[in-house]
Amino acid sequence: MNSQRIRLLIGMLISVVLVGWVVWNTDWNEVWSRLSEANPALLLASAAAVGGGIFLRTWRWQIMLEPEVPERRYGDLLDIVNLGYLANNLLPARLGDVIRSYLAAEWTPSTFTFALSTTAVERVLDTLVVVTMLFGVLPFLPVPPEAAQVGTLLGIAFFAAGVVLVVMAWYKVQSEKIIRAVLR
Repeated sequence: MNSQRIRLLIGMLISVVLVGWVVWNTDWNEVWSRLSEANPALLLASAAAVGGGIFLRTWRWQIMLEPEVPERRYGDLLDIVNLGYLANNLLPARLGDVIRSYLAAEWTPSTFTFALSTTAVERVLDTLVVVTMLFGVLPFLPVPPEAAQVGTLLGIAFFAAGVVLVVMAWYKVQSEKIIRAVLR
């Protein structure tokens, strides 16, 4: 038996044990009670939003990896993204992002450092989106004025940072020259 089959069997065994543990320790009456109280339309909408978000994030990551992974292996990247999110849910300190970068280096032509840097850029972009959304809804939330002011300043700062990142991406050569000059 080759090492790939052994790893697959070990992974399947771990999955079966963990799923069994979850099934055994779940209060199914409570689960059904909560599900019966839930709005089915909202459950479907949230499932669609989460699923769509994963597909869009994988597509975004595929674009970011393109310099090292030009053949566009969407299926492999979707698997890697899902495994990374699973690990983020199970492990502390967002170790799933490191695992995702490792898997990208193993399953694609990408290097670990390149994949890790794209993951870091993704986290910055995700933060920009969340802060921008907060900035948009902040006027409608019942928060103390001090919190609203801090939120507004953060929203403006992150929006400006986003604009700077877009400009830097658009003017790569000039941006690289400026960064090199500053780092000297």
